[in-house]
Amino acid sequence: MTVLQRAHQLIDSIPPERLPALVGVLEMLAPTSERDYPIEDEPVSDDENAQAAAAHGPGIPFEEVLSEYGLTVEGILEKSRK
Repeated sequence: MTVLQRAHQLIDSIPPERLPALVGVLEMLAPTSERDYPIEDEPVSDDENAQAAAAHGPGIPFEEVLSEYGLTVEGILEKSRK
């Protein structure tokens, strides 16, 4: 079985309610183009960083996001070692 076939097999076995989490992970892993996310060549000032941080708020810890889908970092790492 190829890696791609195994990936398809695993995707097919995931319950529908967990598919949104899978899509999010796949979107993070998929290559993107500069057209979608242009690279800025200007340095970001401290003021710009402060404005961005204030606009976005404190954020959500990764572990909290995973727990919403019944996942843990340890569980993901364990499965990745198999």
